[in-house]
Amino acid sequence: MNKISCLMASVAVLATGLAMGEPLKPDRPRGIFVLSGLGGAQGGTEKSRQIIGQVRNLDYVEGVTIGFSWADTEPTPGQYDFSKVDAALAALQTSGKKLNVEVFAVEVPEHVVARLPDAEIWESHAPGRRTVKTAVPWSQTTLKAWRAYMKALADHPVSLPNGSKVRFSDHPALMMLDSPVVGLQGIRDLSKKLTALPGYDQKRFVDSVVESVHATRDAFPSKFGFLGFFRMDDSKNSPPLEQEIMDRLMAEFNGPGQPSLGFFQETLSDSIPRADGLGKYLSDAKDRTYIVFQAKTAWSRPFTGAETVSSGKAAVGIQFAYETYKATYVEIYLPDALDPAQTASLRKWNDILMGRNVPEKR
Repeated sequence: MNKISCLMASVAVLATGLAMGEPLKPDRPRGIFVLSGLGGAQGGTEKSRQIIGQVRNLDYVEGVTIGFSWADTEPTPGQYDFSKVDAALAALQTSGKKLNVEVFAVEVPEHVVARLPDAEIWESHAPGRRTVKTAVPWSQTTLKAWRAYMKALADHPVSLPNGSKVRFSDHPALMMLDSPVVGLQGIRDLSKKLTALPGYDQKRFVDSVVESVHATRDAFPSKFGFLGFFRMDDSKNSPPLEQEIMDRLMAEFNGPGQPSLGFFQETLSDSIPRADGLGKYLSDAKDRTYIVFQAKTAWSRPFTGAETVSSGKAAVGIQFAYETYKATYVEIYLPDALDPAQTASLRKWNDILMGRNVPEKR
């Protein structure tokens, strides 16, 4: 077969696939997602089911996000509870919706922390404005346990709509999974204590960040990954800690045209995060990888920071994320997704994020 014949055959195969409705692999995470039950293994499971049930027929919602902590899902060594994953996938079956998973690795299981020397234990900030006793990110004992946990999550058998089983890492509904840092979560230290610990060394810490992220990316290579990235510095000015971390991560995971690690913040509102402030590193990376956001609060029913969502429309924040950071993935809260006054604008912007429409020039 000559080159022209090969090319025509390839085009025919592609056309057949498109005609049959086979999706092309997306270049980045896309669409509007709804937050659904960010809690422990069992905590929030019923709430997740209810939220999934409420959004499964909304054509402007592409999927849901669930979350759970490492500590809650590995209560004893090597014994894992991934029932929340099972429940979410069961609720999503036949809906066509996608799943994003957040694992809170800042909460290291007690049985791991109990094996550590005092020098490898510290108190970190955690979701819900809590402080938790946990491992330092460079603890090799913890990193080994984290890699085993991620492998177990990837290998966890889950059901397809036809009843057959596949590994969770191969399930077509799973679109993205976060790649957190053990004992810290994202690149941020609200306590401002980590870099002052006696065992802290910049290279040692940066190496451990890369190792933590590798545990997830190696276990879920065909899925998108993301890491919370804010601002974080130490007493050294050359190179700045945050820049050194970003440079290492970009070199390790985001080859030219093949990004596998995006960057995330849960700060999105009408015009936050500013590209010259908290969002600086996200802005710097936006042309080389994907940026993903979670809403800071609900626009229609704010539970915090009401002054930052004064527009009352999630579409304002989504447009800001798209235009400022080229973001094509945004998580919003259920009240906005169900608000009839926002349906038209959310549908419009979901089409834009999915690449089905082009935004109007302002």
